[in-house]
Amino acid sequence: MATFTEEQIAQLAPDASSLKAGRDLANEKKWPALHYNHRVIWGLAQGSGSQPYRTQVDQGSLGYSCTCPSRKFPCKHALGLLFIFARRPDLFQQSNAEPDWVEKWMNTREEKVEKAKAERLHPAIKDVKSKAKREAVRLELVKAGAAELELLLRDVLRSGLLNLPNRGNGFFEQAAARMVDQQANGLAQMLRQFTKINYSTGNAWHSEALEQMVQLWQVLQAFKRIDELPELLQEDVRSLLGWAPKQEEILADEQVLSVEDQWLVVGKQSSVENNITVVRLYLWGCQTGKAALLLDFIAPGTAPKYLFAPGMVLEVTLAFFPSQRPFRAIVKTETKTHNQLPRTCQEITDWSAAQTALAKDLSQYPWVESSLYFMQSLQLIHVEERWYLADTNQALMPLHPEFSEQQRWLLLAITGGHPCPTAVLRKRDAVVPLGVLVKEGYKSI
Repeated sequence: MATFTEEQIAQLAPDASSLKAGRDLANEKKWPALHYNHRVIWGLAQGSGSQPYRTQVDQGSLGYSCTCPSRKFPCKHALGLLFIFARRPDLFQQSNAEPDWVEKWMNTREEKVEKAKAERLHPAIKDVKSKAKREAVRLELVKAGAAELELLLRDVLRSGLLNLPNRGNGFFEQAAARMVDQQANGLAQMLRQFTKINYSTGNAWHSEALEQMVQLWQVLQAFKRIDELPELLQEDVRSLLGWAPKQEEILADEQVLSVEDQWLVVGKQSSVENNITVVRLYLWGCQTGKAALLLDFIAPGTAPKYLFAPGMVLEVTLAFFPSQRPFRAIVKTETKTHNQLPRTCQEITDWSAAQTALAKDLSQYPWVESSLYFMQSLQLIHVEERWYLADTNQALMPLHPEFSEQQRWLLLAITGGHPCPTAVLRKRDAVVPLGVLVKEGYKSI
């Protein structure tokens, strides 16, 4: 039987109002029937109508179904069912015999999993000629866009980097729009990074702008010589241009890196880009010590693909996108989700070992923006008006500015100021703590 904390369930809520409504529904008086077995939780939720809503949650993947008209994912009834299951599992009657509506839904889910598995083993024959033609047309468009962007960067550098603030955000937005027209969305995203630089902080912006300029230049030069690069580095360059393979192609390719492990969800971050909610789930392989990133793109009115929260453990095989430095992944097999941490977990011992790992990554992939580490023992300390994370050797790593004061106090409250195993996201020369492992379990920050 899967067990999850209320904190983890709360992180599945699509918004604050759904969370409040879900908590309010965690009341046995509002559920005339509550049942569970090894694969599914289900119940009847009494609403305003004459017929109760039928709500069910897959214990393995946390997928859910409900007969209510809500367009939020998950709905308040699914959240309420999970909350009451976390608080009072004794209220649920164990039943191996499922009602027709539960059995049909679960069987359909399992059939989809088997069908997807069969399609990966025996993929349908694609129209290769048509695909090759589309790829050739796009290649010419991207080449033209890359050549145009190279000229723009040369002009910027000739006029001097100090004139960059005078160009304004509109200059880079216009250039980014041109890259979108040329089907080079990755280059457009890199250009938009210039609009996020704070040019009012004295000279602090110089290094950030120069680093971004160098990364763009490296991508353009690598693309010009892409045929000379190793195969996996070619995939990296295409991905940076916004030319990543489709997920179904990854799942059908037997050559991609696939890793089976118990994956601890160590972090979850959400942002809205062009009216699309982008959810980043950071995972750490407890046996392999491997880091992974799951991306979920959620359009308005659509359900999230992954209903995972920090602290959950996923027993699953991940398929990694082809790369010199495999990081982004997708779920390849049926997921078993639970809350029981393995007895042992591979960890990075100290900042020196983390630096060695970063140097290796940079030697293979020079465009590293962030690195995920699960550190053996870190302690939050304050030195000369700055906050740091100290390892067992008292080596220090500064906190990234995006880690807020409120988060610092939360970290201190959870750890009591003591050293703890800590998951961090390293960005340039600073780190963002994602969560810590304490006696009570894994706590996200």
